[in-house]
Amino acid sequence: MGALTNAVLLTLQAGSMISQSRAQAQAARENRRFAEMAATDVEARGRQEVSAFERQLSQLQGSQRVAGAAQGLDLTQGTMAQIASQTQAIGAEDVRRLQENVRREAWGIRTQANINYRAGMAQAQSTGLEAAGTLLRAGRSGWDWYTNRNRNPSLGLTIPSGATVMRDPLNTPAGSV
Repeated sequence: MGALTNAVLLTLQAGSMISQSRAQAQAARENRRFAEMAATDVEARGRQEVSAFERQLSQLQGSQRVAGAAQGLDLTQGTMAQIASQTQAIGAEDVRRLQENVRREAWGIRTQANINYRAGMAQAQSTGLEAAGTLLRAGRSGWDWYTNRNRNPSLGLTIPSGATVMRDPLNTPAGSV
């Protein structure tokens, strides 16, 4: 493959790599956004779950008071007061546990999203750097073609005799074309 053809192909490849890098970065941003939506959804469902549990707890406490009152027990002393206190304490502990589980799940989703985002951005950056290297190789290949174009007609384009051309200052002595 000629140096000029190689330069063109490398330039096209670099363009593709740049597009890929941009797509990787966009995917990383979108995935992080979707994960944040998932974490927010977990928190919303957790609040609903806590509210539903608190309603059930309140209903249980009401049922306990009704049952004690139906038996003629004093609800402010003795066994009934103990039952009410224990029910309240256990219920409060369950609410805290539910809230902590929701917080941990949302934190886990956000943490994994950040890890994935950083990995995606690192991959995008790596692809971008590969594209830069490919462009440098394309430039080198183009330069090789340029400096050798009159020396080897098999390289592709040749300069017709008598044409005015720019002198290569590195390889052509002053005063010659």
